Amino acid sequence: MSNKIAFNEITAENFVQEILVNGSASTLPTASSDEFLITAMDGETFGHHIAHYEKMFLEQVYILVEEEKMVKSVFLSELIDIFPEGGETNPRPSSWSTTGKDMESGVYFPLWNHPSNPVHKVLHKMSNSLEQIISLCDLNHKKNTIDENYYLTARHFYDKSLYSCSSWWASMRPSWSPILIFKGANLMMLAALNAHLALTYAQIEEGEMIYDQITNYFSQLLTELSKQSANLINAKID
Repeated sequence: MSNKIAFNEITAENFVQEILVNGSASTLPTASSDEFLITAMDGETFGHHIAHYEKMFLEQVYILVEEEKMVKSVFLSELIDIFPEGGETNPRPSSWSTTGKDMESGVYFPLWNHPSNPVHKVLHKMSNSLEQIISLCDLNHKKNTIDENYYLTARHFYDKSLYSCSSWWASMRPSWSPILIFKGANLMMLAALNAHLALTYAQIEEGEMIYDQITNYFSQLLTELSKQSANLINAKID
């Protein structure tokens, strides 16, 4: 349900109607026939990702719910008082975008780290290697044996590169933006280059092989961006 809302695939009227017809997906035992449905998405969905969506969807939902006696909107904290206490449970790894099929396949974060997505694979290899060279810089910085300027610049770009957008735009479900993927990867390369220079000027050779790995992954990524873009274009033509 959250995906339908996030990608503008359901109207306010159909959303409320689906609640009435299908009920909640919850399997928690309750003392009455009441059930609850939790939807979750980014706040910027309403008005930023989808222009005027805060009025076209969100406002309309609250108007319809206000008129519908069988549906009530409550805060998440209120559920504790409305529903009886259940047994203990361990939360499963998942995200707002994880489908039932994804869960069955053990793919808990499909939009960011899908095992069948070649771009995700390269991005994560690049990220893991970057973490290694930054950790090496951190270690030598504590020993005061590293160039301060290059180190701080490396940390600056490394911290900026730690965001999920580049992987999200590589999901192809359906989001795909080679430019935004490259933007994230370029931040990683800037971090890697400065880390490499910091170690080089300090005559520390341990990071040489790691830096070579990162540049190799970056090259692989550029190849994949061209390849996957061509595949998507051909699929549309077919």
